[in-house]
Amino acid sequence: MKQMILGGCCLLLVVYAVYINANSTGMASREVEISMALSHGISQTLEAHKSERFSSEGDMEKYFYKVFQAQVMSDGKLEIYVITSNCQYGLLDVEVTQYFQTSDQKERKITVRKCGIIEE
Repeated sequence: MKQMILGGCCLLLVVYAVYINANSTGMASREVEISMALSHGISQTLEAHKSERFSSEGDMEKYFYKVFQAQVMSDGKLEIYVITSNCQYGLLDVEVTQYFQTSDQKERKITVRKCGIIEE
């Protein structure tokens, strides 16, 4: 009987360890995905600006939204906030927040901010 209780406790510890590892790995992978997508979106938008010369900040932001959203594959609610966009100088500063639920149904958020400038 003593060994059954000990075995049950060990099994419970293993289940909790796997659960905690899955949650922390999920958070890290989402943060990496958002960060990489944001970097790629900003660099692609600024490269397109070099060749196309967007006529307004709105066109530049729309192009960024299209490129960024094509890169993000994880589920969750995204809030994209363009802090600064300037067509004249080739400047784009963006902050992205993703809200999602972990496996224990807790609401979490990840916020990433990046800025890109065209060097001449």
